[in-house]
Amino acid sequence: MKKVILMVFLIFSLLMIVYGIGFILNYYLVIKYSIEDCLPLGGKGTFPVVSDRLDEIHALVNYAEIVVIYAIYALSLAVYWLLNINKK
Repeated sequence: MKKVILMVFLIFSLLMIVYGIGFILNYYLVIKYSIEDCLPLGGKGTFPVVSDRLDEIHALVNYAEIVVIYAIYALSLAVYWLLNINKK
């Protein structure tokens, strides 16, 4: 039973890492192309560097990086526990 729970936890951690990295890359591309092409990020038509929406996107990217770091930590713990169960 412990192995099944650990395998589910391992798969969930891997999915969180992959989804988080995809989310981060997606928003980095949004930032890159809106600044390079001067696309407005808000409805005001302001320059994207001083946009409040750009600050929100940076905050989302920071939160996604934290989630990915926690998922990597959880993945390493799951692998450690899985290897520890196999030794017994």
